[in-house]
Amino acid sequence: MTLSIVAASRHGSAHKVARAIAASVHDGQEEQVIDADALDLDVLAAAQVVVIVSSIYKGTLEVIRQAPTIASLITQKDVALVTVGLTDPESDDRREAITRSELASHARSMTEFDLLGALEPRELGVTDRMLTRFLAANLKRKPVLTNQERRFINAAEGGIDLVDLAEIDPVLEWIDVHTGGAGRLSS
Repeated sequence: MTLSIVAASRHGSAHKVARAIAASVHDGQEEQVIDADALDLDVLAAAQVVVIVSSIYKGTLEVIRQAPTIASLITQKDVALVTVGLTDPESDDRREAITRSELASHARSMTEFDLLGALEPRELGVTDRMLTRFLAANLKRKPVLTNQERRFINAAEGGIDLVDLAEIDPVLEWIDVHTGGAGRLSS
């Protein structure tokens, strides 16, 4: 089975996750990741299995913003949608972003994965870094935190390593199943 990995990110964290998946699946060849804003249509058309790694920004999957035609390009393919971001996996915002994307209606099958705390503070601008620190400090003062608030604090403080293979292991297992065992060449 031919596998394509597509990444769409605003601040680089989805690309970091996609490169970690590619390094594990393509025997260290991280360059196998296709940027959503520069899709190679021939490569994607030839793929039978597609992993899409995308952040969610302002209620929209970044992959849809960068590659609005991707839904039609995954018709009859097995798709893993890996959302990377601070949106709580159980939130209505995340669910609506995925539903509005119409990816599931085009794919033969779609499995969703959500990775924790995909904030890369080093890749943010100065103003965003200052705002992130301020928000994290203020959230810490709350007596009770939601899951999304805890995720934000952990990510803002760099407490989550996005390339930890334990985080992407379920995605690698999915790839193993859908490609006949290609999911662990180098892990």
